[in-house]
Amino acid sequence: MGKRSIIRALVSGFLLAAVVPMLVVTLLVLMVNHANTRAAVEKQNMQVARTVAVAVTNFLHEPVVVLEGVKNLARSRGYAGGEFSSLVNNVIMPDHYFQSVMMLNRRGKVVAFWGAGEPGRNRSDLLGVDFSATDFVRQTQDEGRLVWSNTFISPTTGEPSINLCLPWEEGLVVGEIPLAGLSRIVDQTRISSTSYAYLVDRQGRIIAHPDISLVREQASASSIAAVRQGLQGKFGTYSYPVKGGKEIGSVLGIAETGWLVVVGQNESEVFGFLRKTELLMLVGLTVAFAVALGLSLLVVTRITRPLGQLQAHSQLLAAGDYDIAPIPADYQEISLLSDSFHAMAHAVRQREHELKDRNEELAMVEEELRQQLDEYLKSQDELLSEKNKLETILACMGDGLSIQDREFRVILQNEYHRQIIGEAYGKFCYEVYEKSDRICDNCPVASAYADGRVHTLERRVSMDDGDHYFEITASPLRDGTGTIVAGIELVREITGRRRTEEEVRRLNDELEQRVLERTRELSDANQALQEEVRQRSAAQEEISWLNEDLERRTHALEETNRELEAFSYSVSHDLRAPLRHIEGFSRLLMEESADRLDPHSQDYLNRVCRASQRMSVLIDDLLNLSRVTRGDMHRQQVNLSRLAAEIAADLQEGSPDRSVTFVIAEGMTAWGDPHLLRVLLVNLLGNSWKYTGKCEETVIEFGCREIDREKVWFVKDNGVGFNMAYADRLFGTFQRLHHSSDFEGTGIGLATVKRIINRHEGKVWGEGEVGVGATFYFTLPSQPAKESPFSFTLPA
Repeated sequence: MGKRSIIRALVSGFLLAAVVPMLVVTLLVLMVNHANTRAAVEKQNMQVARTVAVAVTNFLHEPVVVLEGVKNLARSRGYAGGEFSSLVNNVIMPDHYFQSVMMLNRRGKVVAFWGAGEPGRNRSDLLGVDFSATDFVRQTQDEGRLVWSNTFISPTTGEPSINLCLPWEEGLVVGEIPLAGLSRIVDQTRISSTSYAYLVDRQGRIIAHPDISLVREQASASSIAAVRQGLQGKFGTYSYPVKGGKEIGSVLGIAETGWLVVVGQNESEVFGFLRKTELLMLVGLTVAFAVALGLSLLVVTRITRPLGQLQAHSQLLAAGDYDIAPIPADYQEISLLSDSFHAMAHAVRQREHELKDRNEELAMVEEELRQQLDEYLKSQDELLSEKNKLETILACMGDGLSIQDREFRVILQNEYHRQIIGEAYGKFCYEVYEKSDRICDNCPVASAYADGRVHTLERRVSMDDGDHYFEITASPLRDGTGTIVAGIELVREITGRRRTEEEVRRLNDELEQRVLERTRELSDANQALQEEVRQRSAAQEEISWLNEDLERRTHALEETNRELEAFSYSVSHDLRAPLRHIEGFSRLLMEESADRLDPHSQDYLNRVCRASQRMSVLIDDLLNLSRVTRGDMHRQQVNLSRLAAEIAADLQEGSPDRSVTFVIAEGMTAWGDPHLLRVLLVNLLGNSWKYTGKCEETVIEFGCREIDREKVWFVKDNGVGFNMAYADRLFGTFQRLHHSSDFEGTGIGLATVKRIINRHEGKVWGEGEVGVGATFYFTLPSQPAKESPFSFTLPA
């Protein structure tokens, strides 16, 4: 996210202080004027609507009085034939309220008719027409009161009309009233060309409007929001869109007919003057804003011009140009900033020269390391080639071969082994052979692990196609230290031979009774047996040759490993010289130039020194790890209790300010190499000492107990512990479960412990819990191990 400009900040602050109050006051004035104008429009609309409603009510009241007169005359004089027309002419003609008048009997049929413009004429085509099904006739008959019908277009005049229906003793009197007079009423109340009133019936149709075409078309106004609200009985003033803009309309109902009076005014016309006022105020605000902006820019530019020059100088400095002239400034603060900047440029120039010299030295060291790495990679390629050759030999073997680790998990199998046994890689051998979850009682690999000798047995294995018999030969596989790290298992299927032997036994049982009959068959069986024996002898010779070849390749791998160890040792020693140069020159620079270096430069040099020291420690650890796996072993009885006490005393002497309690069992002895066992305890006790550094009360215990009838030593502490989910990484090289910023270390200590235990043919494992502590267990042989004449070793 970019930072704000100081010019923009100063100008913005000035404008906010000057313009915002003016803008707020202007907005308040406009809001008040807008509200007052709208209130005046609402008041005017409602006044017009009430005027129209009163006029419409009066317009409809007179026809009711006239039709009452017709009803009364009909009651007193009768209504047959021409007498009815004459009677109606006498009452209606002077006022011209009705287009026609009909007399209906009680069944709703026309018995007499009078039409405007046809005096004295009684239309015979309407006599007898039944109107009983019409809504207004049924409502009048049911309720016995005056009823207004819905509006309709008169078939005679083509104009909107309405029927007025009155009940009397003989039936009904129905008068058709033209509504053209309503349009004249609303036209008289027109406010302007775009502001007027109109009438809407109960169905939402327009029945009176200044535009008479809308009335004749019976246009619907129900799409207008104000009309919809009025039809629901919600009278008031609303704003709604219409064709060509928006209107402010007021709605009022006429109780007698259920009609609506709608008075609408064009919003743009109503607020026209107010919008002109708003435009003038906007122009004034714009002018004021422009003037304020110009003044603020003028003042701020004088302040920030030296800062811009300083920024340009910083870009020149970043590009490597250190010849920068001082900046003239009118202000004391900017002048001080300029002086500090030029002092910094001078210091940067000096440091750049120093770093250039150091980079040249580091480039030389890097080139040496690159050459050494190329040689190492070349040796790795040669090892990979030898490995591929070995895999090719295994694939060509006529017998099945697999290699199992100390946990009896198959870690290698050739193709023939996969064909006869099935896919077993990564599985336990007892799962493959016996479908069991534990080690077989007579497992030859377990026997080879136990006594270091070669073991052979025959085993029956149940498969999908029946029982198969295999001859299994197991021998231990040792590393360069003599430790058994895996087992080699040769598997030959002898199902055919077993079946032949069973057949021979069956033939021998029957030999006394069927000697003569089975002589030829027995001879054939003997020949087959001899062929099997011959094949077995040939295969045994092939196995012997393969074992000899494997031993030759093993010796070659051991020689290659020794060369790699010598190479690693040489690389480690060659790294010490440049490290000493880096650390020595860095310390010399700190001692002689400390007063000329700023804190950041001193911190950089301290980091270089610390990094050099850490790398030196790492090289020492690598050399120690190499010595652990390379040196000869001199086994003897070792007092572990005394060794642990000496190491604990050394640790406490190195950090006398720490409060640590050591609990060391007495009289613990073991058979092993004294030097390697000391290194073992130094790493384990030192590990506990390091990871309890943040505990207030530290307890470190070294003891011995019996687990599964085996003597097990342990080192226990109450430190930070570790997550058991990562326990498989504990003894790997350079593997760390804690951050280096929390606890120092190189990740080689526990790997060294693992190598020492393997050389002693023991076991080591760790248990821990985060925040509770950790315990490391290891086992050692109780007496010297005896080498098997049939075993061989692999390089470490």
